[in-house]
Amino acid sequence: MHFSRQRNARRRLSIFDFRRRSDLRWSWLMTLLLPVASVLAQPYQSGVSSRHTGFVPESAPLSESDIANIKAQWKRTGGSNEALTHRLRMEHDRFTYRDEDIRAAVEGLDADDIRITSCSSMFGDLFAFTYRGEVGQNRLTIKDVFCRPADGGLTCHSARESKYFFVESPQQYFSLAKVPLDEAKAVIAAYKQGGVADLPEDLKKFSYKAVRSIRAVPDGYELSLGGMSACGGGCVFTIIVRLERTDDGIGQLKLVRVSDGMCV
Repeated sequence: MHFSRQRNARRRLSIFDFRRRSDLRWSWLMTLLLPVASVLAQPYQSGVSSRHTGFVPESAPLSESDIANIKAQWKRTGGSNEALTHRLRMEHDRFTYRDEDIRAAVEGLDADDIRITSCSSMFGDLFAFTYRGEVGQNRLTIKDVFCRPADGGLTCHSARESKYFFVESPQQYFSLAKVPLDEAKAVIAAYKQGGVADLPEDLKKFSYKAVRSIRAVPDGYELSLGGMSACGGGCVFTIIVRLERTDDGIGQLKLVRVSDGMCV
């Protein structure tokens, strides 16, 4: 991951209107970012035990291959090419943080954990690294590391673990709320075969692989599509669907309503 040495330079926040049926709600976005806000609210005080914080030094500038990997990560989050170009232009003086340094400094990371995303907040006052930990049968562990700038590097909290589920690949993991795994598999299978009936054109770009959470609600299921990084970038839309039976036994998802969504 690369970052600008001018950490306090303010970055533009672009919001794209996807012609949804309802207005974008900032309160909904703030709910998404509440875990990040809680990290920002925790002060880094001198004398805090190394059990809770560690120092990660800056490393050498990124190679062209590193930059290509960053662009690929950005694409997977659904961020726009315009926003990526602007970000790279601002961060002309690039440098990185290496996995071996992060693992050595951060409690809770194991040697075989794989870094899957990295990001920085638009004000440069929060940095986050996401690692994939243990992978089991349709289950996996995700570890988030939140850091703040320090002289010559970053000061980071211990890794925070969360449990997720997957059906086909651990790269397409999602959370469940009040939904058994077998039921979630049925929802994913129906989405894979027939998509979501009556889904607005702008949201048809999201395939079943974009499902990030499944929650049981009175009208059926609430699906979160897309991805919002730990630092707040990406696209997320929430839809309510119901699963209707079909002769083939797989079923068909029907849209009840688009609940909310936005891109930043």
